[in-house]
Amino acid sequence: MMDLLSKIPEIGSMEIHERYRQLAREYLADRALILKADAYNEASGGMRSLEDTPLGGDGTVYLEYDAGIVATAKRKYPGKVIIRGDIRYPPFRSGTFDAVADFSTLDHVPPEQMVQTIREYARCLKPRGQFILTLWCDPVGRGTTDSKQYHWPGGLDSLWRAVLPVFPVSLWLTWLGQRDGFYMAELVADKWTS
Repeated sequence: MMDLLSKIPEIGSMEIHERYRQLAREYLADRALILKADAYNEASGGMRSLEDTPLGGDGTVYLEYDAGIVATAKRKYPGKVIIRGDIRYPPFRSGTFDAVADFSTLDHVPPEQMVQTIREYARCLKPRGQFILTLWCDPVGRGTTDSKQYHWPGGLDSLWRAVLPVFPVSLWLTWLGQRDGFYMAELVADKWTS
């Protein structure tokens, strides 16, 4: 496996943000109501890079934990729906959204709460809803103790075991790139059941 991983190129922030744009355009174009986990990019000015994607439209609801980020994002983008809340416990009824997009937000949830967060995302999705997730992980499961970014803790096989029961029919994962020994995974799934 390590031979295969050594072929994955280094990736920088610009490439990551460009991939977020591509994912949004490719998978979210026909989705009317989208839940986007976090509003960090919107508060920091990164929203400009998403404005010409479906995430920049009126049908996106942003869920952000940090009150300062919420306030800044609301000032910069007064027309956007930005709600203070926790992705681990989204304050929405089941089956509300046509899509959920998490671009490396799950990385900031303690490892023992990551699987439950994925289940909550699925709960918020309508049947046939689209789930997009990017996250940093270590394919062999070394994990990290970084207090701001945890990374998926158990390796690639545990990621599959965690997500497959929630999205059993349509699920695929690819590697975007690597940095400092960790790899950015991209997972796209469809919710086929109610």
